[in-house]
Amino acid sequence: MIGWVEYIPPLNLWNWPSFFQGDIMHPLGTDLSQLTDTELQTKYGELQKRFTQAYRFGPTGIIPQLSMLIEDYQYEINLRSRRQIEELNKNTKGPKGIIDIS
Repeated sequence: MIGWVEYIPPLNLWNWPSFFQGDIMHPLGTDLSQLTDTELQTKYGELQKRFTQAYRFGPTGIIPQLSMLIEDYQYEINLRSRRQIEELNKNTKGPKGIIDIS
């Protein structure tokens, strides 16, 4: 008799839609787009301190939760910096003509 497990197709997690950066957010996390840049940086620093304290002294059950929150903050910081770079590149006029550096 063939078991039912043999009929399940293999799961490819790399193509799974929710495994992209920024798609999985902590369920208790707030909307980070409403924060200013300084508030975002200070809260990110506080989370880093709490993460190192939990890693050193315990409780170890909170470490995965804190790392998910830290990833959310890192994603928002990277998203904002990417937007600023794109905005700067859009507003900056590039070199006109050929630049001779010889």
